[in-house]
Amino acid sequence: MWKRIGGVFLGVVVVVAIFAMLNINGRQVDPRDYFSDPQTVALAEAMLAGDTGRMTELVAAGADPNASGKDGMTLLEWDIWREAYVAYRELLRLGADPNAIGWANGTAVHLAAQYSNDSYLEVLAAAGGDVDVTDRRMERSPIFSALMSRREDNVRFLIEHGANFDLPDRNGVTPLQLAASINDFDHVLMFLQLGADPLATDKTGASFQTSIFRSNPKLLNTSALRAREAIIAFLEAKGIPLDPKARSQPLQ
Repeated sequence: MWKRIGGVFLGVVVVVAIFAMLNINGRQVDPRDYFSDPQTVALAEAMLAGDTGRMTELVAAGADPNASGKDGMTLLEWDIWREAYVAYRELLRLGADPNAIGWANGTAVHLAAQYSNDSYLEVLAAAGGDVDVTDRRMERSPIFSALMSRREDNVRFLIEHGANFDLPDRNGVTPLQLAASINDFDHVLMFLQLGADPLATDKTGASFQTSIFRSNPKLLNTSALRAREAIIAFLEAKGIPLDPKARSQPLQ
């Protein structure tokens, strides 16, 4: 009996230790699958181990904290991607640039905006991360990433830290228009209430109303219907002409 209890106890200790390691170091991956430069691999291995002292030594010896590897992924992005909670902070202290272009032509700020853990954005912003930095493909700011990933907390964080919610992408699409195009009516209403330009159009001449009123109201859930009606009421109160489709379909 005591042996069994002891074995169970030991098993629990091992499981707890593994989870503790994962909480500190995130996904356990092989750095050589992502980086080829020996110094960068060594730095990634130190990050993987959560060895901040070794990280400091390697950077002092010439390792580049802004090095990138597979698909342009930077060390900073790699550490956020694998959901680490220690090394990426140290990497920032050692000189990693949160605004450097990396994976998918975006930045660490774009990547962090997609995660449910908003501590990444907090740390990056404190380290000089630009909430309006744009990627090189679509010229979109991190707020687009947060919207596409349905990260409401991150959208609010970015706005509270000064993100320009009228900043268009290369096609002239604003966050307001993007929210409308993905039927995120709550954020459409929020942007309007915050002062987003309701008349902004993209390069095709479409406005946010073009998207928001194309859906059949009968297919929307109760929350979306309420937000849709609130948007209509907002526009009417501001004297902004409604798209003809706004009232063309019955709600019931």
